[in-house]
Amino acid sequence: MSLQKTFSQNHIMTKTPKITCRIRVDEVDNQQFLTTANLAKYLQEVAWEASLLAGTSVHYLRERGLTWVLSRLQLEVKTYPRYTDEISIETWGSSFDKYFIYRDFRIYDKNNDLIGKAISSWLIVDIERGKMISMPEEVVNSYIVNNGESMSMTKAKIPTTHKVDNEYQIVVRWNDLDINQHTNNTHYYRWALDSIPQAILENKRLEYLDIQFKAESKLNENLDVKLEIQEDNFIHQIYNQSSQKECVRMLTKFK
Repeated sequence: MSLQKTFSQNHIMTKTPKITCRIRVDEVDNQQFLTTANLAKYLQEVAWEASLLAGTSVHYLRERGLTWVLSRLQLEVKTYPRYTDEISIETWGSSFDKYFIYRDFRIYDKNNDLIGKAISSWLIVDIERGKMISMPEEVVNSYIVNNGESMSMTKAKIPTTHKVDNEYQIVVRWNDLDINQHTNNTHYYRWALDSIPQAILENKRLEYLDIQFKAESKLNENLDVKLEIQEDNFIHQIYNQSSQKECVRMLTKFK
């Protein structure tokens, strides 16, 4: 059954979802700054809220044998909030093509100053076939908001590693799983960034991140986390040990 035939009505998005939150003690590093992985969780939360408002949440899609999948995200951070700081995040669907919806994010401090922004691409997958489908017109109509400030997603490929400067292994555990029974994408940020040398983490902050999700991982699977340092760039790759499929590729820059 096609998605178009199962929509009861056309939900038109008339506002951009926004969440406001105070940074908690379990979300900061040892210098009391919000970690990048926890910032990614906030982005996921507001994107989830957007899908609920649009009437096409992951629960709604799963009833029709479909689900949302995050494909790529590019994040720029000017300033990191610290413990007890208040931030707000807004999001909107900014554009689309045949298979992807592009979602923008803006991150503000308590004074409403812009401290970060991101753009992400999302696709819809047929769960049984494991294949992406063309983006339905109803989804496009419910998501796209002309906010006039859209970012442009860099389409260039993220470089692959040619040498390994650091490597370690991860086992996917029960609490790593999402509603699709795959590793929740927010864990990959932490696993990849944990490979960064300690001296960098102690003295610098991530200013740019480009992450592409290429294959899923599941419960009890073993993953290899690899890092290559390329001048000012860090190239991260996470592989499934048994299948040798690349799950994630990421580029990061620190300042």
